[in-house]
Amino acid sequence: ILSGKKSSRQAWVWAVITAITLEGLQLLVYSRVTDVTDILTAMIGAGAGVWLSRYWRTENRKIDQAGSHTVQWLALAGTLAWLIVLAVIFWYPFDFNLERAFLRERVELFDRAPFHSYYYGTEFRAVTEVLHKVVFFAPLGALLGVIGLPIRHQTYRRLFSLFVLAAVAMTAIAIELGQVALPDKIPDSTDIVLESLGGFAGYLLLTWVWRRRAGDQPPGSSRQ
Repeated sequence: ILSGKKSSRQAWVWAVITAITLEGLQLLVYSRVTDVTDILTAMIGAGAGVWLSRYWRTENRKIDQAGSHTVQWLALAGTLAWLIVLAVIFWYPFDFNLERAFLRERVELFDRAPFHSYYYGTEFRAVTEVLHKVVFFAPLGALLGVIGLPIRHQTYRRLFSLFVLAAVAMTAIAIELGQVALPDKIPDSTDIVLESLGGFAGYLLLTWVWRRRAGDQPPGSSRQ
């Protein structure tokens, strides 16, 4: 939708077809289970994505007249909301064990070699977990990117990019440290790297799409 090459209905249909295809292909994978629920959630997610894309295009057309403050405040609120979503995703069911001996033993898991926990699972499980870490952190970087879109000076843009990377990395560290106290979770230094890369990738994608749509004009700036 953002590219302007497909209508909202076409984009939603293609997303649903992709989800159905992936679920169908899982019939051929021994370690996977095909579930209609996944298709239904994909339909809902695709619908939400279509709505957000339409809203994005509308705001992109109005932003020069309305200014950027409203969008920035919405992005800030969205960032805080997504932090809560990440906590729910990675810390549920919140059964924290704060015993000192337990925590000391769990912290030692950070000393393992990179991708240690991925190596001892199946290849499909490893790929799923990598995507899981990257994809769920991408919206965080994108939301932070919206906050910094009005910055025009190249030096300040680079500094803001470093800030985004640091913020995403600190969030990833906090998530993994929280998992130290969760018996059913496996804290891993590799996940910190993957989550940080996912968040920064979301930020880069957001800024790239916006600049293509707006001709590198940040929101709130006047067009010549």
